[in-house]
Amino acid sequence: MRYWVLVAIYLLGGLQSAAADGTRGFILASSCFNCHGPGGVSKGSMPDISALSATQIATALKAFRDGSKEATVMDRLARGYTDDEVAAIAQWFDHSKAAGRSK
Repeated sequence: MRYWVLVAIYLLGGLQSAAADGTRGFILASSCFNCHGPGGVSKGSMPDISALSATQIATALKAFRDGSKEATVMDRLARGYTDDEVAAIAQWFDHSKAAGRSK
């Protein structure tokens, strides 16, 4: 019995961690909404990033950050994110797209 209680606690802890990661990703990604629109769906002149994969978003953010991709503002914004934060943002957009929340 104690074994199953420990297994349940372990699994629930993993679920809470996944939920916390999703919340962190949303909080970080929400700063993108200011220019790219809610969920990354742009209605204006900014690029629509809602359909990009996690790899595409992470690659672009890292390229903006290291200066290998030209930008007007993104190079400065991207410098503020760590690799873990870039991954959380990219994953949030990818999961959001899969869940149908971005459009």
